[in-house]
Amino acid sequence: CVITPDASFECDRVGVPLQVAAAEVESGGAAELGRVGWLVGAHRQQPHRLGLVNKIAPAEEFDAAVAELSGKLASGAALAYRYMKENVRLSSTENYQTMLEREAFTQIYTGETEDHKEGARAFVEKRAPNFKGR
Repeated sequence: CVITPDASFECDRVGVPLQVAAAEVESGGAAELGRVGWLVGAHRQQPHRLGLVNKIAPAEEFDAAVAELSGKLASGAALAYRYMKENVRLSSTENYQTMLEREAFTQIYTGETEDHKEGARAFVEKRAPNFKGR
């Protein structure tokens, strides 16, 4: 996600637990976020620091920043991205042992894909990989 410095994020779901790493929030902030709602402003780099966005770009550089990030994602290993995203989502509801097993499965599965072989070949040949999503 790319935003401009004038962007802000607001949460008005008071009492709903938020999955924000307490270590990343100012002292006492994590509890306050869930109790009273909050407003996070990009001008103070908060969204980036909290992991809500990848980059805060000046308005005149916004389109280029979005194009750069989307290009990196589009040319990346989509299958691996899929499993990473699923594992992160599942980690909020599943126990540690289940997630270890899930991670082992996805590592083995993705390690046998064409994209993994292409990534390894590209690394050895010192070139950019050409992933196909298989």
